[in-house]
Amino acid sequence: LLPALLPQAAFVRLGEVAEGLPPYGEEVELLGMDEEHAEAYLAFQGDLAALAHRALAKGSRHLLGALVQAGIQTPDAPWLPERVVGEGGVAELVPLPEGYRHAKERRLVELAKEEVARGRRVLVYVQGTERRDQIARLVEVLREAGLRADGLRAGTVSPDRREAWIAERVGKGLEVLVLHPRIVQTGLDLVDFPTVVWYQPDYSVYTLRQASRRSWRIGQRHPVRVVFLAYRGTLQEAALALIARKARASLALEGELVEGGLVDQAEEDPTLALAKALAGAVEVRWREESLDLAKGGVPLRRAGRWEPRRG
Repeated sequence: LLPALLPQAAFVRLGEVAEGLPPYGEEVELLGMDEEHAEAYLAFQGDLAALAHRALAKGSRHLLGALVQAGIQTPDAPWLPERVVGEGGVAELVPLPEGYRHAKERRLVELAKEEVARGRRVLVYVQGTERRDQIARLVEVLREAGLRADGLRAGTVSPDRREAWIAERVGKGLEVLVLHPRIVQTGLDLVDFPTVVWYQPDYSVYTLRQASRRSWRIGQRHPVRVVFLAYRGTLQEAALALIARKARASLALEGELVEGGLVDQAEEDPTLALAKALAGAVEVRWREESLDLAKGGVPLRRAGRWEPRRG
């Protein structure tokens, strides 16, 4: 059917068929760790780097996924003991007290309070939902700060009931919703949540772009703000840089931001690329010009004042 249909088809964006959409803006905040947090994590990351270096030197990839996930998720779960056994060595994290609220958690609470005070509900995307359960943790942290927060899990609410479940919670005063992005990446309009926080980003550019725009739909009346949080100098920063390059290439293929887009596209598997970054085999630098995740090339910013832009 493609040869018959494509000549008769036109591909349009939401902004081209829906007039009057509010501004959409994205930004990045790179945070520094507290001294005790940094000391524990950097020692662990050094051991991970040694394991990744040995594995890559031997051409072994079977542990790279575990090494990368530990490097990315452990900064957000410092209260959990972590032990990774690799090629000729062990990486072990000495956990911090469970009651410790690290810098990213504190920033999330601060950001959520700011947005709620402005009459804006907040959507928080996480990746850890099992052993490093960020949903339960962040709901506890947010409620502790006096915010009305709840978590949505794929196994507790069926897809056909999720929109009604969210609407019911919103009607009861819900202010912050914590969830995995893949359970709402398509099909749901979340216009009640004009602020979106990527507490932990998704590797898939498709998932990231779809989930980021759940709030920027027809019927939205408020500017949509999307914030990416990451720890500076960790594998989280390298992961965001990799995702940004992939997003530029994706936009270039759609006729957006053509300059340099395909040049930046990585052919490597994301896990392998991040393992190399962890091992020091490649240098992943944060480049301001590669952070054009927003539609139409609106630049992402490390931090500071948010400037919504149209398009």
